[in-house]
Amino acid sequence: MWESRFGEGPYHLTVRSLACNVGRNGPGAFLLGEQTEDGFVAYAGRSDTGVSARLQRQIGKYRQFLFAYTATAEAAFKYQLARVVSVPNRPLQAPPDNH
Repeated sequence: MWESRFGEGPYHLTVRSLACNVGRNGPGAFLLGEQTEDGFVAYAGRSDTGVSARLQRQIGKYRQFLFAYTATAEAAFKYQLARVVSVPNRPLQAPPDNH
């Protein structure tokens, strides 16, 4: 299950769901895709400055998301890196500028 491996969710990736579940806009990491019996995830991503805004740009591309806030951009990168094993054969975003 996604919940056991990642922060909050899964939630449906809609404007309303983001408004209800992602209350602040700071650094964070997320998983996008759809929960299945085998725990399929399509994309592991992050935002160094605004996880809510980054997730809003993904509406319509994926059905569900999980996310976790982090204290810094570097922490978001490390959180994403630790979870990228859930998403084989997917490129990793570059580390934050100050990494």
